[in-house]
Order: sequence, then C-alpha cells, then structure tokens
Amino acid sequence: MRFELSQYSNGLLYNHDYSSVNNLFPILVATCDEECSDNQTIVELPFRIVRSLINNRNQYRTNWRTFLLNDYFEMPTNKGVIYTLKTYSRTLVIQMKNSLFMAVDRNTLEVNNITVALGKGDIFDVIPDEQIADDGGYIGCCDRWASFVCKLGYVVVDAVNFDRGKIILYNGKVNEISAIKMFNHFRDHTHIIAKEEDNPFRLQGWSGAYDEKFNRLVFSKKNARDVRNNRFENIGISYSQEANGGQGGWVSFHSANANTLFHNRQGIFSVFNFNLQVNGVFKQNFNDLYGEYFTATSKEKSYIDFVFNRGGSTVMMLNNITWQLVSYLGSDKDSEFEHGLTSIMVYTNNQCSGEIALVATSNLIPSPNMVRYVEGIFQFDGFRDLAIDPNIRSVSDTGVLVTSNIATTKPWYDKGRFINTFFFVRATYDNVSNRNVNIEVLEVNVQKSNR
Repeated sequence: MRFELSQYSNGLLYNHDYSSVNNLFPILVATCDEECSDNQTIVELPFRIVRSLINNRNQYRTNWRTFLLNDYFEMPTNKGVIYTLKTYSRTLVIQMKNSLFMAVDRNTLEVNNITVALGKGDIFDVIPDEQIADDGGYIGCCDRWASFVCKLGYVVVDAVNFDRGKIILYNGKVNEISAIKMFNHFRDHTHIIAKEEDNPFRLQGWSGAYDEKFNRLVFSKKNARDVRNNRFENIGISYSQEANGGQGGWVSFHSANANTLFHNRQGIFSVFNFNLQVNGVFKQNFNDLYGEYFTATSKEKSYIDFVFNRGGSTVMMLNNITWQLVSYLGSDKDSEFEHGLTSIMVYTNNQCSGEIALVATSNLIPSPNMVRYVEGIFQFDGFRDLAIDPNIRSVSDTGVLVTSNIATTKPWYDKGRFINTFFFVRATYDNVSNRNVNIEVLEVNVQKSNR
C-alpha cells in the first residue's frame, strides 16, 4: 500500500522511482503484415482469460481498463491456445485452436418473457462448456479472419483438421453448415497450405463476412490446398439461410474472391491487396451493377448448374430443356418473349455440348440455336455431344469448361445424343445488359434409353 506523506508537516517525501521493479513493457501494436504462427510468442499465457472490473456508467473512471490480480480464468491446455473471444447474446464464445467453449451466465430468472440477472452475473461462476466433447477437439479454428458474429450467430471456419475441414454456425446450438450437401467439397477444399499461417492479407487463409442485403454468409479462401488434386486454389463461396426452404444451404461460388472480407452497418466490404488487377477496399452490392469485377471494365458471366437425376440408376436419354423466367431492366419488366439466357450447356461425366449461344425467338433468320416459345414456356433441343475424349472431363472441379476437349467442328454423324443416368444443365447470362433475371422453373424432358 502506498502512503502519501506530503500531507504531514514533518513527513519526508519519497520518490517511488527509486524502488521500481522496471517490469513495464511498451505496448506492441499488431499489424496485418505480421505473420501469426504457433512459432511466435504472441502472449505469455495463451490459455488465460483475464477479466476487467464491471464498468459503471455513472462513474467517471472506466473500470473495463482495470484488471485485478486474481481476476482471470485458465482454460484447458490440451485443446490448443485461445484464438478469439467473442460475445453472442449473453454468451462468451471462447474459440480455442482445437475446440469451442461457451461461458454462459446461468444466474437468470425468466418471468413473463423478461430475463432478470440474479447476483453479480459472473460468467465464470460456471466452468465454460465444450460444445462437442472430443479428445482431439471437434470445432477448431486457425483462421481468425473467418471467425465472426452476425445476426445469424457465431461463425467459424475449422481448417485445423487435415482429415476434414468444416464451417460451423452456432446460434444456440452447433450447426455444421458445411455438411449441407457440400460435405465432400469442404472435406477436400478447406485446408490452407500451412496450418500455422493465418493471414489472408498475405494471401494465405480464410475470411468471411455477413451480407445483410441478401441474408447470406460470404467466404473467401486464399491460396488453399486442394487435398484430392494436390494443388493450390482460391475460392469464393456463399451460404444463404433462406435456401432449401429456410433450412439453409450453399448457393453460389464467386470468381471475385477478396483477400479478406468484413461487414458493418454500412454493408459488406472486400479488401484486395497483392492483386494485379485491383487493389483497395470496395463495397459490394453497389448500385446493383451485376457481373462487374470492381474496377474492371468488362462484365463477368453468371451461371447456374442444374442437376437432374430422374430415374436413379436408370439410363435416360435427354430430349429437350424447358424453362420459365421473368427478367427486368431496372424496374421495367421485359417482354414475355425475352428468354433471358445468353447461352446454355449440357454435360455429364463423359459428354459435353460446349457453350451454345442462344438465338432469340423474335429473330427472323432461322437458326439451330433458336429458342422456341410455346404457351409461356421456352424450349430448346439444339444440343449434341462435342467432347473429343470421353475419358477426359470437359468441366473441371471448379466449374471451368475445358475448351481443349470440345470439338466445335465435329461432323454431324459423330455428334451423339446425351445418354446417362444424370445430366447437368448450365444456364448462363452474360450480364451485359445489366438485367435482373429470375428463373422460376427449369426442367428437362427425358425418356428411358432402349440401348
């Protein structure tokens, strides 16, 4: 305890600098250029959560800057270091490298839908719960930039486990959203090159953000490892809570994947650096300009791959494709004869039609690529197999057409019909006219193959 002797007339003033311990260190500010790895000593006590005093709004002094000597909690040391601390509702989210813990204040009383806190509400009165108990940990994290809280809940990308990558959404319970019809993809495409590297600003790691306008989660992965093909790749992908009848699902891949993403009350933003085409911070969904890659002057195409498997293991032959849609240019609805699509493509595991540029129904010159319009339904059957080698996939894992395996000048007698147990139909719009195209229905007409 320090005594102030200056108030006494006969007291001696004492300079406390004479007996100082010299244990104060300057504050080190972390920058985005620094590498965050396990080999670095980020903190001396990586398993400790230190808590400040409760801030009193009526007090001039800010208590949240005051830390008492023994006011801390030690987390288990067998689940990795603490990566992030977040708050969700009345829950403290403790994200460790190999597991996820929740500290919940249980000293509450609910009466008539009103929650009242009992006592001082210490979150460490009860030991934090591990969400899914596992010896090695189940919900890990090595990507701080892809660990965030939004109105959908707490989101974290787990790329620690090299046997299985996953994305978790916690909103009161653990939801493994990466397993919703995308289990194999995230198993093979989640991992980053080096587990200890976590900095998308240096082109290494995951980042994510919430898009308020479309109620979706957007993720970007930089320089990650494709386990199955042993290659490196950049992937942008988005998840919508409204997909699959409100059950949630993955809706789209994105070619414009940023180095990192963040969101605030103004919207969702992309940060680009180390990029030959564009550098800077850009706001997404700006002025409803479709297909524009930020500062690029050309338009990017948008497409949807529809998967059809009508007969299970039954071999079917594809006859034609039908669809219904409504398109708008601004707020003006287009003519009912506007088919909306600029090209279409059919492919299987060993066949591919290539991209077929569609000709509008109103065109006066007959064309094999013309779309027919019958009683409000668009129809098209001008597709044949143009694949050169059926043993080579004409569409890559990332959806890119392998044009070297497409013979546009193939003789008509070598252009086969599409016969398989399943079919992919790619509907493409080039975004040049900046239309809003809403595909209501797209179907295929098939028949059982007699071969």
